[in-house]
Amino acid sequence: MGEAPADEDIDPEPETPEAPDAGLTAETTDATLEADGGAAVEVQPATDASPEAGNPPEGDASPDAGLAAELQTPAAPDDPALADEEGEAAITDEAPVTWTRGLEPCEFGLGATFALSSIVPPPRDGGYEAPEQVETASLSASLESASDGDLDLAVGFADDAGYVLCRVDADIAVWRPDPGSGRPLIAWNFADGARPVVVGVPHPFNERGTLEQGRYAFDVHGARVLVVSGTHRCAATSVSGCGGETAVCDAGLAPYRLSDPAHSEATLFHHVHVTLTRLLPDDLVISLHGMAEKGVSVSNGTALPVEGGSAVARAMRALQRAFPGQRVTTCNPHPGVSPVPRLCGTTNLQGRLVNGAFDACDEEADHATQRFLHLEQGRALRRTPRAVVDALFGALFGAL
Repeated sequence: MGEAPADEDIDPEPETPEAPDAGLTAETTDATLEADGGAAVEVQPATDASPEAGNPPEGDASPDAGLAAELQTPAAPDDPALADEEGEAAITDEAPVTWTRGLEPCEFGLGATFALSSIVPPPRDGGYEAPEQVETASLSASLESASDGDLDLAVGFADDAGYVLCRVDADIAVWRPDPGSGRPLIAWNFADGARPVVVGVPHPFNERGTLEQGRYAFDVHGARVLVVSGTHRCAATSVSGCGGETAVCDAGLAPYRLSDPAHSEATLFHHVHVTLTRLLPDDLVISLHGMAEKGVSVSNGTALPVEGGSAVARAMRALQRAFPGQRVTTCNPHPGVSPVPRLCGTTNLQGRLVNGAFDACDEEADHATQRFLHLEQGRALRRTPRAVVDALFGALFGAL
């Protein structure tokens, strides 16, 4: 089943650069949100299940310990403060020794490095250049060397790929490309307490709020890896050649462009996921998106049935409890819940990859590994990025 093209994630928000942010702003789940149509939506933590048809009975709020064990989740770390943009936390003698200590400190902290205003994309409609084979191979080799703890090779291959490899604090390695190159930014937490999650943000420029969500998932909830696109999805004029259409870049439906990280093999964003899927075969991959519709749609990148204890089912129930006034749906039927096909991620290349599709560009996955979680969110939910991530990670791993 392909995507429903009429429901594509058109998000006509202004794309002017934001002012540099000094870390994430403090949102809470009781914030009043402005819905797409302009009406105020009160978002509050809920004690009862949403009245949406197919919602589960009360008493299903506890996280799935079995799922956490399956994902090889370590004990939750203490809640760290967001990275200071002016510097880094001191490395103490008590901190576990990792290879990242030998890296040069990053010029800026994690917050400033991953701020939207710092990620300068190439111009739209022609500014994107697909990576050359040497870039793809070198960046993959750098990630592999980092996984092996080989500092010299990791730094050398990063340089060959056009990246600066530096560290934030003791255990976090950051791959930073030249601004304007369109290449993705990568942060990898090598601490033992990192949670087995890879968070991808493919469209930070026109799906506002997803970058803040990804950064918060990495900073506070301890996701192992954060990958953020450095290009606008409409920066190329040529098409990707992969299946699916969108109206985001053109006046009407048109094939995905070569620069769209979620729908093109000609992006380093996708190749990073290819490498990480091989290096971290048991990690959950979360893909954060925005849509013009209200509410949220959760899927595993397919429209196939799932069990009631799956990541999709647990995420859906947690979001229903956290956002009772929003329409929370899933593309994956499970006991007591019927599917609603809203942007199911079936054409998402990272989802097809993780779900084992033979050719991610041309073929949908015919089964689900349950290691991919695709989140499409309306604008109101993306204006409270912490609330969404708190609900999601709470359902999968338990509260911090």
